[in-house]
Amino acid sequence: MDWIGPQSSPQLVDWNTIHHLNSNGYANLLAVTRSIFKYAKRKHFISFRIDDVLEDIERGKNAFRTACKDDEEEVFTDDEVNALAGYFKRKPTGKHLGLLIVFATGLRIGELAALKWADVREDGLYVHRTETTWVDEDHHTHCEVRNLPKTRAGQRRVPIPTSGKWIIEELRKLNPDGEYVFMLNGSRTRAIYFRKALYNACDAVGIPRRSPHKIRKTYASILLDNNVAPKLIIETMGHTDISTTNGSYARRRKTAMQRQQVIDSIPEFACLYERCADETEMAAESLLTGRHSGSGA
Repeated sequence: MDWIGPQSSPQLVDWNTIHHLNSNGYANLLAVTRSIFKYAKRKHFISFRIDDVLEDIERGKNAFRTACKDDEEEVFTDDEVNALAGYFKRKPTGKHLGLLIVFATGLRIGELAALKWADVREDGLYVHRTETTWVDEDHHTHCEVRNLPKTRAGQRRVPIPTSGKWIIEELRKLNPDGEYVFMLNGSRTRAIYFRKALYNACDAVGIPRRSPHKIRKTYASILLDNNVAPKLIIETMGHTDISTTNGSYARRRKTAMQRQQVIDSIPEFACLYERCADETEMAAESLLTGRHSGSGA
């Protein structure tokens, strides 16, 4: 094996590959690279610090491609939400009821999987833990609940719509004695099973598959569409700033027909729709013509 030193580390990077990564993908690549080289240093395979090398090769955000997706791929439309809600209600399993809660609260799927009955309060859900998955040095995958939110702003209290309180009641019937809200045969239901349940539901109602994170984006978009106060939005979403919600979560949810109806309803555009000029338009034209003639006198 060839000796690896700090001056050869940049050669390990395939810049052609990195060119096709977005900034998140590159951040993940750096995280894996750091882990590998830190392990190598602990085992005395190398003597340099990988962070010293990466400082020289890390690139700015403008160096990466931006993933462009249609809004329809990023959120669920009203019709799709209604179809999924109907499916979940007809088959009220624990996972389906959990996905209804995500639609009603915007919880992250890891927060949902880590929810305990002690976190369910009269005024909403107290979110302060999440599920995390990690791989150890022997390449074994571990999934556990971390008693910390995903982000500093992630610790929050999320209100449940009054019309959705029945979901909590049904969940208590399914699992009245468990520590976690979502359990099956004595074991906590992991986030991956909610993800699979959502994919299966999308298939069942005949809509494109989307991840649970798209439910969260849908929730944020609904709040913004309904002009909810920014402070309440960031508190509910667990964001530090409304720009995060606007920039990364807000998406257009209206169908082409609904957008057409909105445009058609704007009075200022009405004069453009009619084939024949009406009396108001002719009067306006005469007025403008008279002004123009007057200015030329």
